[in-house]
Amino acid sequence: MRDTQRSRLSMESIPISETWIAFCGHYCGSCHLYRGEIADLAKELLRRLKDAQFQKTAEGVHEFSGRFRDLADYRRFSDALCELDSLRCTRICRLSDASKNCRVRRCCEHQEIAGCWECETIESCAVLNGLNPDLRQHRIALFSEIRHMGVREYLSQAHRRAIEESAMRILPPNQTCPSE
Repeated sequence: MRDTQRSRLSMESIPISETWIAFCGHYCGSCHLYRGEIADLAKELLRRLKDAQFQKTAEGVHEFSGRFRDLADYRRFSDALCELDSLRCTRICRLSDASKNCRVRRCCEHQEIAGCWECETIESCAVLNGLNPDLRQHRIALFSEIRHMGVREYLSQAHRRAIEESAMRILPPNQTCPSE
């Protein structure tokens, strides 16, 4: 698992560059896929569960007490963790071959713009119209923010937030999982 101090230091050492803003306006430095935090946690959990032979425990507890229904099919649970472990980007969006199929990227490249925030027809965008309404509104607000403050200032603030977030835990000590 990543050490938060190391993660924070590595975020602080990233040189600020406009290439770190994806075509959709997302700052790659704050992306869980790029930073690998979720994937690292899933991998660590898989390792610990294997070391503890947790599969036998989960199946046994369910069989004898009826508890932990969701872990009765341990293979499915393990497969989901493996899937989370694979959620990683090895390069930022603008430099990644993996993002070449991104509809947002293709649209921006076709229009020869740096990102959606430069688009003059963003309100009627077919790509955005296909999103969940809340996400669509969030994206439009983000593009407006980038236009208003400028790319350099947005990048500086996003980078600063990413450094702060890298020092935080995923769940604060007093918070539990939603199902509890």
